[in-house]
Amino acid sequence: MYKTICFDFDSTLSTIEGIDELAKFLKKPQVIELTKGSMEGKLDVKEAYNQRLNLLNLEDFHLELLGHIYKSNLINGAIELCKILKFLKKRLIIISGGFKKGILPSAQLLGIDEIYAIEFETIDGHCRVIDSPLLAKMGKPKLVESLNLKEVCFIGDGVTDFETKSVVSCMIPYYGIEKRPFVDLSNIESFGGTNLLGLLPLLLSKEELDLVKKRYPQDLSDGIYEFFKKGNHQFSNKKQQDFMSYTKYVHFIPGPASLNDDLEVIPHHMIGHRSKDFNFLYQSIQNKLSKFLSWEANFLIAGASATGMMEAVLTNIPKAKILSIRSGSFSNRWADIAKALGHDVEYFDILKGGGIDETSFIKEVKTKNYEAILITHSESSNGVLNDIEYLSKLIKDNAQSLVLIDGVSSVGGIQFKSDNIDGVIFGSQKCLALNPGLCFLWYSKVLRSKIEKNNKINTYYFDLKKYFKAHDKSNVVFTPPVQTMQKLDLQLDCFLENLESHYQNYKDMALLVWDFCFKNNFDLYAKKNHRSLTVSNIKSPMNVKQLIQKVFAQGILIASGYGDLKEDYFRIGHMGMLNKKNIEDLLQIIQEILDND
Repeated sequence: MYKTICFDFDSTLSTIEGIDELAKFLKKPQVIELTKGSMEGKLDVKEAYNQRLNLLNLEDFHLELLGHIYKSNLINGAIELCKILKFLKKRLIIISGGFKKGILPSAQLLGIDEIYAIEFETIDGHCRVIDSPLLAKMGKPKLVESLNLKEVCFIGDGVTDFETKSVVSCMIPYYGIEKRPFVDLSNIESFGGTNLLGLLPLLLSKEELDLVKKRYPQDLSDGIYEFFKKGNHQFSNKKQQDFMSYTKYVHFIPGPASLNDDLEVIPHHMIGHRSKDFNFLYQSIQNKLSKFLSWEANFLIAGASATGMMEAVLTNIPKAKILSIRSGSFSNRWADIAKALGHDVEYFDILKGGGIDETSFIKEVKTKNYEAILITHSESSNGVLNDIEYLSKLIKDNAQSLVLIDGVSSVGGIQFKSDNIDGVIFGSQKCLALNPGLCFLWYSKVLRSKIEKNNKINTYYFDLKKYFKAHDKSNVVFTPPVQTMQKLDLQLDCFLENLESHYQNYKDMALLVWDFCFKNNFDLYAKKNHRSLTVSNIKSPMNVKQLIQKVFAQGILIASGYGDLKEDYFRIGHMGMLNKKNIEDLLQIIQEILDND
């Protein structure tokens, strides 16, 4: 698109005007007014320059000091932008009315070798300007012309930069530090973000964007978000939807959750699932899951969604009467699977927002002789958390039923003991923060025995008797997503290194969301003491679809309510590789959207 990119330096690559910083240091406030007048085109460039130098009476060490100040005030994204442009073989040039000796250290950091700026000679310890075409009227455009450049883009903040418009292919006014009056009058594409990566949509062709996506995907994604932030561009006809394929979203949906980017760049060599290396991997995962969850190392692993493992368990136990504790849409799914497989399903409804009538529940489980009772721990459709330690104890104290738990959106984010529980089903894509594709069944000795005694199992892929035999040999029945298992092994190392803070982070994130709701008087569907630490379901004060779309425009995914709650509620998933800062940023964006609604 462009072969050469020319940058102004002060208030473009740097957040400061160097001469003004020296004026502050030397206590010469008049200099700052002269700079402003020159940058806005109100004063002759050469005359203003000479007046400022006479006032400053610079010495050589002042320029060395300026070099350090510049380096510590490079604008966000400048290094990353230059790295990408050099990767694309662009010629990078700094053309500045600033002091070359001060600019040089920053230019070296940016990897820019060509610098055209004001130079000095030192006489008796004092600096005197060597005459430069940059000090003449129309100095920058004349210099650019003299370089015989082709396909050039010039980026800068001042009137002298804007003057290059007549001699370059594209001039982009930059107003991220200081917005000069000419910007609004220019009627040309301009950029005003505080991260220079936001220039990428203006500088690169589609082919170049495709190359950068492969090499620097996060930088490209950050740049596109920066460009399309409100107020960060003017006079541009570029549409955000045309750049969506180059962006990475932060996932605040209730799964799949945000991934651990560090794991994505680690090469994982493929190993055969019948090899000793795989046996070692399988046993390593068993041991680490056991330590992470404080349960016995009884984890069956398969390639499927967690729903597949739900079906597996219900296929492998004898057909009988089953109780489904109904707390939302995903507990209904449990029941629907059981019905489809021929079980006799009855329901016990929790109270709206969470909790049970204990007397009625005890009577139900004590008198009906259920083979199994199905409980969804964290109901991600509405944000309700069922107290499974309390419920499972009530069940075992009053019946011999199997207690089967849907832990899909809780395991790894909410701690609980496996006492009185017979099976817990979960997947890889939520609190484990991995790609979808792995499902797990933690099982008790009672559940294993019940399945192994069942001679009427009518399934091939999900015949859990085969899985138990393979498990005993540290193996699986069918080919699993091996590389996801390799990532899981490394992910568990990360979790175990920071075990206490890992679970505390989930509590902290949930509290931030709840506090935000309380301060704004937003209703949470789940009642106090019955709220999930991994997902919150919030009644929206504005149109749900509009809110989600406006948040999406900031590179963030949140979800609508689920089922009957779809039109009135939105959901925030606080799970996966997220932290308090991510939540704070999201809530700030939502607050700004609501304030401007």
